[in-house]
Amino acid sequence: MCTLTHITLLTGHAATFDRGTVRDDVLMQLQPLVDLGQGAVPATRLLVDILRPIDSRTSRPINGSAGFILFWERRAHETQVARCMVCWLEATSRDAWDLACVAQRASGDAAHPLSRRPSTVPWLATALSAQTEIMPREEMAALGDLTRSLAWTIIETPL
Repeated sequence: MCTLTHITLLTGHAATFDRGTVRDDVLMQLQPLVDLGQGAVPATRLLVDILRPIDSRTSRPINGSAGFILFWERRAHETQVARCMVCWLEATSRDAWDLACVAQRASGDAAHPLSRRPSTVPWLATALSAQTEIMPREEMAALGDLTRSLAWTIIETPL
């Protein structure tokens, strides 16, 4: 079974999660968001924007990595919750990691010195906003589950 390495850039914490930790029905609920590249996340107060790198020669999306930003629903462009980068092809890993580190700096803090690009794909890097520091532990756990579920949905969606 495939595993995803999930890194929290602010703390340097990394953990691996099997694909089996995300139920198929959850992926099916998230699929329309991935297809549209945005939308309201079911059963939450969050919106998501999904961003894929574009080939400058062909103007087509590049397979292998994608970014996504989670926002609070009512203040979509004011209050970001997390900026994430998911990578599933080694050829895009270095560039994707650089973008993840840029996202962490944009949140106001540099990546933790222990944050290192995983040696294998797939991986998910998460830059959390400062407001997540006051979120209850259960909400933080749910946010982690959501980011991993979105990552697996993106990985399993062909371009």
